Amino acid sequence: MNTKEVLKQLIKIADNQQKIINKLAQHLPSEDISTFTPGAHHDTDLTPVPQHLSPNMSSQRPAALILAALDPQALALLVNNKIEVDGNAVVAFTKPGLPDKTLDAMQRYVSNIVNKVLPVGQYTVSVQEVV
Repeated sequence: MNTKEVLKQLIKIADNQQKIINKLAQHLPSEDISTFTPGAHHDTDLTPVPQHLSPNMSSQRPAALILAALDPQALALLVNNKIEVDGNAVVAFTKPGLPDKTLDAMQRYVSNIVNKVLPVGQYTVSVQEVV
């Protein structure tokens, strides 16, 4: 493909993108369009953007981060909202007498939460019934 053909393809792509943008803009309320200025800065929040995306572990304990992310149904299964984190081991303490199926689901759910809120790593999540 020579340079001329590449330029034609790029122009065609740009035209298609412009058509899509125009079609999307037709569905916006008119006040959104009238206040929009291309290239202008529209955020009023001038707080600096963080330079990294890892959670700030110094301000909260890992267990508190996990508990804050759990939904109320999962919290109801825990004894006194108790989760312990020791290194890469995470233990959720549940009420006694829960079916194995519920315990397995709780372990998978807590594992998903751990992977979302704690720094990247290999965590071992277990669920223990408190008797």
